[in-house]
Amino acid sequence: DYVKLPQLFTEKAFQLIRDEVNRLEQQAFPRDFIMDEFETVRRFGALDGSLLLEYSPILWSLYWHHAVISLIEAIAGATVYPCQHPQEFMVAHYMVGDSAQHGWHTDDPAYGFLIIIDAPPPEQGGLLEMIPHWRDFCEQEGVDPVHNLNPSAERARQAGLVRQRHHAAGDAYLFRADLTLHQVTPIVGNGRRVILNMAYDNTPEPQYGITANRLYDYNR
Repeated sequence: DYVKLPQLFTEKAFQLIRDEVNRLEQQAFPRDFIMDEFETVRRFGALDGSLLLEYSPILWSLYWHHAVISLIEAIAGATVYPCQHPQEFMVAHYMVGDSAQHGWHTDDPAYGFLIIIDAPPPEQGGLLEMIPHWRDFCEQEGVDPVHNLNPSAERARQAGLVRQRHHAAGDAYLFRADLTLHQVTPIVGNGRRVILNMAYDNTPEPQYGITANRLYDYNR
């Protein structure tokens, strides 16, 4: 459900991606709210796929690059399809400074392929936390897999089911974002975690909920 890909890109390729994502930071929209249903925090800067498409042909080309798609398919052992959500297919998140965080959630697209642009040391937060097979756990425990996630996630933590991973700048990872409950721990002090997330589906006819629409509703 999760594969870490340390220092995946050549130094030149990563620097190109990094410069592009950081160049766009001034365009990011600040998000600071509690996501409905999940009841978990969103506190970071965000750029959705429609804006990245407008601002960056380089990142658009990366999303469609045959080497990226071939790598994902090789790891997944299955055909993957482009995410059809006009905002969620590719996003940049900027978690900068004390208390920035991205609370517990699952994604609608099956696969998340994340490139770590900048990352703090572990003691400054920004750690990926995952609970694999989330719906199986909820069914066993008789808890709601969607609403008010913090108490259920804490229950899973007490059961030793939370996996925690640190990533350095230049790392990437692939995981089943739809089946794995996940969050990024709060940033401490002047820490900085910036990612580019490219989403792909496991079906040509996916269905999407409304949480991405809420996250990227910049009038919210």
